[in-house]
Amino acid sequence: MRTHHRRQFLLATLGIGSAAGFGGAGVLTLRDRTGENAAHDGRDRAGADLRAVTERSFAFGTEVRITSCHADPDVARRGARAAMAELVRIDGLMSLYRSDSQLVTLNRDRVLQDPHAHLVELLRRCRAMSQRTEGAFDVTVQSLWALYRRAQREGRLPEPNAIEKAQRRVNWRQIEISTRCIRLHGEG
Repeated sequence: MRTHHRRQFLLATLGIGSAAGFGGAGVLTLRDRTGENAAHDGRDRAGADLRAVTERSFAFGTEVRITSCHADPDVARRGARAAMAELVRIDGLMSLYRSDSQLVTLNRDRVLQDPHAHLVELLRRCRAMSQRTEGAFDVTVQSLWALYRRAQREGRLPEPNAIEKAQRRVNWRQIEISTRCIRLHGEG
């Protein structure tokens, strides 16, 4: 398991959602392992020349770049800035790398009062995905993920008893979600 792949998925999902809010003008640009970016031919559907404007920032523990394309560079710039502002705001809510994020607070305290609507919606969608996949997708996998990441850094596999303990903490059914409160039930 590589954190890089999960991070790319999250950033792409958040970036596409942010760009969609600006009429679809924005494109999140992520480098693949070779350092290459997705290519764009610089023309819109009507064939007009597009101007690309890229905003850069740091979010979700990595560098992010959002490129917005539009015939009017000012519109492209506003689109890129608006998408980046939304991405940075979401990072403030849901980052595992920021001690003040709502997600870190929920994981630490096991309860979050007055959660942001984005977090509520995300967790509801995660729960629905877990139901559809009969638990193959489980948003509560962080303890297991962290165990494997620590072991990987040490060049080994986790001990079987540590895996069992972490697996007992993974159960999407133990998340109580409402607009007023999110609560984690269960062992941990």
